[in-house]
Amino acid sequence: MIKVVISALFLFAAPIGQVFAVEAINCPAGQYYSETSGCTDCDAGYYSLGGDVRSCEPCKIPTGATATSNGTSEQSCEWEIECAAGQGWNGTACVTCSGNRYSTEKMTVTGTGESSAPVQCGQECQENASTSSSGTSCDCNKHFSLNKKTGQCDGEVYRIDLEKNCTLCTVKENPIYEKYGTGFSYKTDKPATWQDASVFLVDIDDQNTKRWWGIKFMGYFSAATGGSRIIDENGQLVKKSNTQFAAPQTLYAQYSSDKDPITISFQDENGNVIQEQTCKINDCTLPPIECTANQIFEGWKCTQGCKKQDMILSTNLTNNDLLKNFKDSDDALTVILQKAICPEGYYCTCNDAQGRQKCPAGATSERGAGSMHDCYIDSNTEFSDNNGSFKISGQFYYSGF
Repeated sequence: MIKVVISALFLFAAPIGQVFAVEAINCPAGQYYSETSGCTDCDAGYYSLGGDVRSCEPCKIPTGATATSNGTSEQSCEWEIECAAGQGWNGTACVTCSGNRYSTEKMTVTGTGESSAPVQCGQECQENASTSSSGTSCDCNKHFSLNKKTGQCDGEVYRIDLEKNCTLCTVKENPIYEKYGTGFSYKTDKPATWQDASVFLVDIDDQNTKRWWGIKFMGYFSAATGGSRIIDENGQLVKKSNTQFAAPQTLYAQYSSDKDPITISFQDENGNVIQEQTCKINDCTLPPIECTANQIFEGWKCTQGCKKQDMILSTNLTNNDLLKNFKDSDDALTVILQKAICPEGYYCTCNDAQGRQKCPAGATSERGAGSMHDCYIDSNTEFSDNNGSFKISGQFYYSGF
């Protein structure tokens, strides 16, 4: 009788009546079986699950990484990789720094398997700056420039011109300035402080701008007509943002006519109508001055519709004078041409810029003189020369000398 013993052994064929027992191959994980060396460690970057394996399989590690150990599974090999200056690690590869971070030195990343936790670039950009294309430094963001004294990125300063957009209006046209990302100023592009858009107030001439006869100031807009309102009628920025202007710009005042046209009557001193017209702002025209050569033009007197009754307006009357002095509650305006007879000792021309001219030395004139020829030397006027003095009798008109 033949007895066979099996105890974790392999049986091989043998001559009848004989049995040979061979121990099974069972290498630990991370090793393979070599006919010459027996169970042998896998090389770095390779793995085995153990048992009767005759070769190791490559581990999965990131592209470009160097394996530093073998493994017991496909994802268990350790590795390292060197990222260049200007690079960080996104978990599977070296990538150029981005966002607001940068690096100036190489970085070694280690891990296990085909990925690892991301590693950001080691340095953070200053405020208002972003990573450069190389990843090794930072560049100031758009609308900012480097202040060489402070090393900081300062906002660009943009001039915003305010156009009154109206020939007769007295809207102030002083520019304002925006320092991008910081605030506003209306005095200079380099003020000591900048005001936030939420509190900045444009300097508006309240008396002459916000409300006139036939017109109402509505604010400053992005276009002469239409467009968007940027500054309201009180001088406040509609959009409370310190970055709303990205370049120099011109804003235009716009107005709404909230009152019907009025009638203006230009009259002479006797109440005779020189000219009468119904008009709105920019449409009114002034009549020519009607007076004779021996008169002085003394201006226009407002007798109806003015804030002050019988006030004398400018001798160089403009539509703006009428607008500023018009009383909103009325719908008509009457102005009287004011003129006077030329006084004694002068000659007058109605349209003369000086109004009246004094007669030449030693001469005088009667009231109402209209030219220098109306000036005369009076009787008993005493003259003196090298031979003595003498008097003349009678009147000698200037045209006779």
